Amino acid sequence: MQSLISHAKEEKIKYVLNEQNFDSKLAKMVENEIGAKSLTLHNLSVLTDENIKNKDTYFTLMEANIATLEKALNE
Repeated sequence: MQSLISHAKEEKIKYVLNEQNFDSKLAKMVENEIGAKSLTLHNLSVLTDENIKNKDTYFTLMEANIATLEKALNE
C-alpha cells in the first residue's frame, strides 16, 4: 500500500476513480494520503433512480464515463 501511495505522490495523481454503488474505505484512505479527489465511473450494471429520471441510456452513461476518464487523465 505504501508503494502505491508513494508512486501516486510521485506521479502527482489528482484523482482516484471509483465505481458507482461501491464504497471503498481503502480508496478514501488513498485519496486522503495523496490529496486527490474522487471521480465516479458508472458500472452500467444497474440504473439508479436518477438515471431513470434523466432517461439515461447505455450510450449517455458511456459518454459520461469517457468524460470522467478524460478529466482524470488530462488534468
